[in-house]
Amino acid sequence: MNTVLITGGLGFVGTNIVKYLYRHTSYRIAIFDRPYPDTILNKHPVMQLGNRILFHPGDLLDRKSIDRAVRGSMYVIHLAARTHARESLADPVAVYETNVMGTAYFLESSRKYGVRRFIQFSSCEVYGNRIPGRPMDESHPLNPVTPYAASKVAGDRLASAYFESYHFPVVIVRPFNMYGPYQMPDKMIPLFIKRLVAEKPITLNNGGRSRRDFIAVTDVAYVVQRLLTAPQGDVCGEVFNIGTGKVMSVRSIAKQLIILLKKPSSLLVPKENAVTETMNNVGISKKIARVLHWKPSMSVTEGLRKTTAWYLRHQQWLNQFTDSVDQRL
Repeated sequence: MNTVLITGGLGFVGTNIVKYLYRHTSYRIAIFDRPYPDTILNKHPVMQLGNRILFHPGDLLDRKSIDRAVRGSMYVIHLAARTHARESLADPVAVYETNVMGTAYFLESSRKYGVRRFIQFSSCEVYGNRIPGRPMDESHPLNPVTPYAASKVAGDRLASAYFESYHFPVVIVRPFNMYGPYQMPDKMIPLFIKRLVAEKPITLNNGGRSRRDFIAVTDVAYVVQRLLTAPQGDVCGEVFNIGTGKVMSVRSIAKQLIILLKKPSSLLVPKENAVTETMNNVGISKKIARVLHWKPSMSVTEGLRKTTAWYLRHQQWLNQFTDSVDQRL
């Protein structure tokens, strides 16, 4: 049975990819994530799927635990990282060290053990703000505006170097702003939902004018499954954006959630401040559409409706996390 190793497999994106692959393939799925007590680990939704799930506790800076997880894997999907832009502003060195060295260790271990395909999760944040008149496709200049984004640039350039230097079968993906089930409320959409359900105000930093490309995580999971088995000459050594190509402002997302949850618009509190964030981030995904004949299956309106309904059915998921007083997004 072929094994797919998913690093960070207990996180938001990892959980959704694990569940998608479990439903749609026959792979054995190994998960690399930080150690958890059995009482918590056994309750995680991916650990309840069945006997094709394996768990490898480890640390991104511990090469022995990485080797144990990679050995015997045919594919590696590398998601594990510190992903919070605010955290990277507070402790840039720790975030950079973890994200860059963790990627280096997984690449080298995967090369050593003959992994057949390595999917490196980069981020749309590597592009920074769109240059006027330039489409944000894969050739857009890389201009990170936070230390987190800079760490993702370093990771995906290192992955590209492994392809060039060793002909190691790397595929780099740059998803845009993912949303969906199991996302924690330190991210925008679940935070907005949690606060609106409780009828607490939500702050729209920079007036909510930041414009982004929001894509359902289930669409990303589908693309990942296709990339695992696409012809090597079509995808290895390549970078692929994964986005909708449609732009929405943070304010318009908040307004849709207000309508879906039937809450008063007075809960929206625009704030003019100087929070560091990308202000105009919308992707062009023509390359992956051409190679995989893919297009997003879900509009943002439908995706927000389904996501909101999921969180309303699983309010315990949101309520297990402390609501942050700091509303910087």
